[in-house]
Formats: sequence, structure tokens, C-alpha cells
Amino acid sequence: MSECFEFPNGMLCVGGEIIRIDTAKGVVGFEWHSYCGPLPVSLARGRVGDERKLPPNHPFWDKVTRWCEQGRIVRDGWAVMPPKGGTDAGQR
Repeated sequence: MSECFEFPNGMLCVGGEIIRIDTAKGVVGFEWHSYCGPLPVSLARGRVGDERKLPPNHPFWDKVTRWCEQGRIVRDGWAVMPPKGGTDAGQR
């Protein structure tokens, strides 16, 4: 998770680890910013960590919203969603 620092005329967010989340359109990497929320980033070779623009209707946004509502659990670099049954196993 990244940290954000506020200054008199702005803010600086320092990128953190890249978290992966599995969506209906494939795996999306993102950084979590405590102040700004999720920032999708590229996982492509040579561009890892570069900002990635996703349209508002991309399934990433619904999935990451549910992940936030369920406690933002990360295991081994993956966003983990508790299963509907409520056990601790979790799913991606």
C-alpha cells in the first residue's frame, strides 16, 4: 500500500506494491493509495507500474469496489475476496 504526503499546495503519493485482481476481462494490476484509492497500472514487460487508463464500465471498478467493502485483503500480491459462504479460504 502506498503512502500519501500532504503539502501546503498539494499532495505526493508514493507508489506501493502492485496488487493483482482477477476480473471478467483478465487480471488487472493496481496500486492502492490511502488518499486516492486504486490506480490501475500496467503489467506489461517494460511498462510495469505505468498508469493504465480503464473506462468507467471496465469490470475492474466493480470488483475493486467489492474488494474495498470486504476489507481490502491482500495475499501473495493478489486482492482476495472472501467466498460467499464466509469461510476464511478466500478467492481471487
